Amino acid sequence: MSLVNKTLGIIGAGQLGMMLTEAAKKKGLKTIVLDPNPFSPAFRVADDYINRSFSDLDAVIELCERSDIVTYEFENVDDEIISEVSEKYCIPQGNKPLYYSKNRLREKRLANTCHIPTAPFQSVRRKEDLIKGLKQFGYPCILKTTEDGYDGKGQFLIHSEEDLPGAYEFINIHCMLMECILEKVVPFDFEVSTISFRSLDDSFTMLPIVRNIHQNGILNITIAPASLSLIQEKKIKEASRAFMEQNNFYGIMTIEFFVLGDDIYFNEMAPRPHNSGHYSIEACPYSQYDLLIMSLLGEKLPEKIEVTPCIMKNILGKNMWFVEKIKKMNLKDVYIHMYNKKDVMPNRKMGHITFLGYDLETYKNNIEKDI
Repeated sequence: MSLVNKTLGIIGAGQLGMMLTEAAKKKGLKTIVLDPNPFSPAFRVADDYINRSFSDLDAVIELCERSDIVTYEFENVDDEIISEVSEKYCIPQGNKPLYYSKNRLREKRLANTCHIPTAPFQSVRRKEDLIKGLKQFGYPCILKTTEDGYDGKGQFLIHSEEDLPGAYEFINIHCMLMECILEKVVPFDFEVSTISFRSLDDSFTMLPIVRNIHQNGILNITIAPASLSLIQEKKIKEASRAFMEQNNFYGIMTIEFFVLGDDIYFNEMAPRPHNSGHYSIEACPYSQYDLLIMSLLGEKLPEKIEVTPCIMKNILGKNMWFVEKIKKMNLKDVYIHMYNKKDVMPNRKMGHITFLGYDLETYKNNIEKDI
């Protein structure tokens, strides 16, 4: 496809949309983004924007009319709207990844159809479902909303019978609107994520598997690459590829896995660029944004992506001081990315820092001892 005067439309204009827009412009593509927030980060870098709701069908149609290819930067886009417009416009990923990724029950059942293990889980609509599940799984378990929960939101951890009143209250609040999901807590060793790409020419590639460390349910640091055994790496790579190809997904797919010994468990999926892939901007010859664009254009993907070992640190509103600390240290091969969001809130993602050439021990000893 000739890129002369071609336009990439992006539904969503947050930090992921901003970095995707920057990658598209380097590729020679024009960009237009859609977002209801007038202060969206991608508005500052896109060639044009539409400041309207994601659920506004006319706004989505306008975006499609003005674009040659359309993608999305988050999974809570209305999949029914995408299904309707994809019949006429070029949206290579389609609505299917959105349909599954926006609902925890659907995505886990989909993983099971691909023979990818998950932690034991069941649907919860009422108190009796919860009691039945706890008898079957035992403690601890975690009760979650099936939709809209992220960064630790929409979750309730059940350690023992003492937590049941809180769990019942959670059900009363959330199950009035939707079913919830109860999951057995797996005592995993660590969490990893994979970011896979499937081009319209059917070529496939993956970024290196990375290890993620969270604080209070929010990603704190990503270690690239993850230190894995050959068995662990083989299982994770095979599961990631099978999930994308067996479900006929194109574009990008992030999957989080729990690792326990040589066993792996599917946790969540996201058909978009991911926080744990930001490091690829400096550490890889192709970033996750470059590879997504190549996939959407039908270009042949490289079989293997090399990586310079690194640490990626997430910057939340409550640790903006850390950015100033790093600036004063004047370190080489350290890259600060701020998202230019208008409002700073304690648990809001405000930026990230990539420490190129660092492993976890070096990072702990020289940058941040308490992680």
